[in-house]
Amino acid sequence: MELAVSLMNDDMEFGQLGGFTYLDMAALGIAPASVRERVQAQLAEYMLYGTCARDEYRPDEIIRRANASVRDLLGAPAGYTFVGSTATAVSDAVLQAMPSGRGSVVCCTDDYPGLVTLARRYAARTGRELRLVPGEWNARALLTFIDEGTSVVLTSHVHWITGAVMDLAALSAARRALGFTFVVDASQAMPIVPAGAEIEEIDIFVSVAHKWLCGAPGAAIAHLSPRIIAQLNKTLDDDLWPVVPSNQSYTSMLALAVMSEWFMVYGPERVRERTLAAASTVRELALQQGWTLVSGSDDFQQSGIVTLSFPQAQASQFVQHMRTRGIYLSARGEGLRLSPHFTLSHEAIGRAIGTLSTAARELQF
Repeated sequence: MELAVSLMNDDMEFGQLGGFTYLDMAALGIAPASVRERVQAQLAEYMLYGTCARDEYRPDEIIRRANASVRDLLGAPAGYTFVGSTATAVSDAVLQAMPSGRGSVVCCTDDYPGLVTLARRYAARTGRELRLVPGEWNARALLTFIDEGTSVVLTSHVHWITGAVMDLAALSAARRALGFTFVVDASQAMPIVPAGAEIEEIDIFVSVAHKWLCGAPGAAIAHLSPRIIAQLNKTLDDDLWPVVPSNQSYTSMLALAVMSEWFMVYGPERVRERTLAAASTVRELALQQGWTLVSGSDDFQQSGIVTLSFPQAQASQFVQHMRTRGIYLSARGEGLRLSPHFTLSHEAIGRAIGTLSTAARELQF
């Protein structure tokens, strides 16, 4: 069945957004109507008739379709692309399956907590030296802790609070020179900040399916480089089991597949350009209203995430208050994280920032 996508009328795909201002894409994601309809139909078939009611809903066909759709979305020319359960689970499974050895494990202390925990766990399990990079989150800081003895480097592509973008090219050059295993979690990036040509240099590339990809929890994109596959083949069968597949949530896999196909029809560049423009408007109008931004160290590289400085003790309470006013955003550290839906107009963003500012003053935050 072909996916019907309205290229001209966003109201047909995101009509429910008329009731509230969605500034929470990087946390929750929201699927368009044509994707929701397909996933709901598949789930209804399962509940009524079981897993083989239609050929297109057979488990093996859903897995095939999901893998093919994310491969098209990533555009990776080599290696292996598949759908796993979560970004952390995929990375952990691949690292566990790698041949044993020595060397340091490098990750920024300020990276996403789940990624830092993965680095700690892998180092402890293998007896490798853990090097957590303090201070700034950027490639320059990471490179000072990477040397000939480094075994694994883990980083997010986009910082989960600041929205800063990691310089993957600099780390890719170091990987070519030093030969470490390069792990990138793109959960805060895909598809707004694509890896591009650098994906060929990344050994383990992962992203959750919700957030910007607007799929469903319980599925994640994974891409393995030919280098890591060659290493895995030393310890696993040719089909890379049990690393692949690591997910049997067929509804989540279908949601990711259909959403990936939606992006390809609607236009990834169209979504990307409009999202970055909306984020730029958020920054501009927030500064005009007197907000201070929580900035990354590489501010010239912007993503779809903007975070406004705000007392951490009150941030969650303020976010809940704003939801009663029809504005959805996130509390992240000492800030309010805004990641605008790409359909938001300049006027809608202006009203939202004005409402945030007025509420902060009224509540004396």
